[in-house]
Amino acid sequence: MKRVSVGILAMLLVLCTACSRWSNDDEQFVLAYTEVLITREQYPDTALANRKVAAVLKQHGFTESSFRKRFQDLTSKPDRLRQILDSARNRARRIADDEQRAERVRDSVKAKSDSAASARGTNTIK
Repeated sequence: MKRVSVGILAMLLVLCTACSRWSNDDEQFVLAYTEVLITREQYPDTALANRKVAAVLKQHGFTESSFRKRFQDLTSKPDRLRQILDSARNRARRIADDEQRAERVRDSVKAKSDSAASARGTNTIK
């Protein structure tokens, strides 16, 4: 599941960087915040989630302090902050939806495979 998230985030980065009027700093913040949202959703245990979030921030070149400072800087530009937060939430929602769809497809394929194997096993017993 994590590979799917990372792959989708990488694809979004390429697409958004090509057509975005945002700075690279804004895009890095959006990517980091998107992953933070996903991480918080995946790990309800606060202690574990905090460690995972710290790793996500580090992966995107932030410390907790620098991420908070960037967020604070954006609060002076409410329209930009709203766009960034909305974009991150929408991306996280799309990634979650894509992962759920992929999970349903995997479950469906597994069920069909199990059914076919069961049918073959039933036929060989006769």
